[in-house]
Amino acid sequence: MDIFSKLQEQLQTPQPQADLSVEPIDPTWLTGIPPLGVITVMTLNYFDNGSDHRVKWSSARFAMNLQMFTQTEPFTPSVSLAAWKGTIQLHDPDFWIRYVEHKKDKMDEATFARLKAVYVETFKTFPDGTLLGTFMNKTSGTNYSWSYAMRFWFDQFDEPNLEIFLDEDMPTIDVWETVVPVPGQNLPVLRARHDPNKLWRSRRPTGKGRKHQ
Repeated sequence: MDIFSKLQEQLQTPQPQADLSVEPIDPTWLTGIPPLGVITVMTLNYFDNGSDHRVKWSSARFAMNLQMFTQTEPFTPSVSLAAWKGTIQLHDPDFWIRYVEHKKDKMDEATFARLKAVYVETFKTFPDGTLLGTFMNKTSGTNYSWSYAMRFWFDQFDEPNLEIFLDEDMPTIDVWETVVPVPGQNLPVLRARHDPNKLWRSRRPTGKGRKHQ
């Protein structure tokens, strides 16, 4: 049965809601990722590697670089202070689910069902061009956190949005800044931050960007 036939069959069958906050995720530091309850600041940088980039699971055209921090007092974020850092490859949903199915034996049944539900929800309710990604880092080899995922899309107003599914679901991140390109530098296209407690203390700004809000 091809993927479109399988999709048709799925859409005719009631699907579970994409609730990534339920078991079996244990709110511990899964492959070093802090639980949402202790993450105080997060930096996010969205990269576009160009239309000629050779796409594979470990290297997509689009990617999201993250740094997570757990400090409880005001501070200036830096790589050395990050509790976790990594780059999530963002894929076309069909490619993403095919690889998830290929690696099904690496996860438990509840995790696989949760990821399948995210895919079906994306197919049914999100716009074309929505991207899905799986958390991984290469601090000590390549480590995947199959239970953790993200979904990135541009809405009807061409505004970027990001959902992050950890041991709990984060609020949608929808305030982004366009990064001004600099010749010869590999800079992100967009950047954002998660800073609900206003702990971020910035260095002197080096340039201006256009904010999406």
